[in-house]
Amino acid sequence: MYKLTMGPKAMVSGGLAGGVLGTVAGAAAVGLMKLTGTTTEDVRYWRKGWKESQNRYLTLNNRTFSILF
Repeated sequence: MYKLTMGPKAMVSGGLAGGVLGTVAGAAAVGLMKLTGTTTEDVRYWRKGWKESQNRYLTLNNRTFSILF
């Protein structure tokens, strides 16, 4: 959207560059998952656990407090 003022040439080139970079990153991620034998469900489970562990800490006035559940 921010390339609208730059014209259609910039929008097309930006879209192509993003598409290529996204394809490369996606292929690398899938290839790494195939090599390690993990699945998308495994990654989602780990991310959920990491997110929950980060949410257990509360920062107040530059002090970190642990919230016990």
